[in-house]
Amino acid sequence: AEELGRLGAPVRVVECELGEPGSVARAGSVVLELGAPDVVVHAAGIVERASVADATDALWDRQLEVNLSAPFRLTRALL
Repeated sequence: AEELGRLGAPVRVVECELGEPGSVARAGSVVLELGAPDVVVHAAGIVERASVADATDALWDRQLEVNLSAPFRLTRALL
């Protein structure tokens, strides 16, 4: 954001906890208050390292929430 600002690009940082659907919805609302974006780049993600035998359902669910569900929810909110 700082580098883009120095280059003269308009920048607005919208923080969001991708593992919380309500936070994703709020971020979408904040973005739309600024106007519909021309481009959305989903570039956040997590990797929960564990063997299949050691991976818990909670670990698996969080990874899917952040990496798959959050981009879907944000895109839907922006449409």
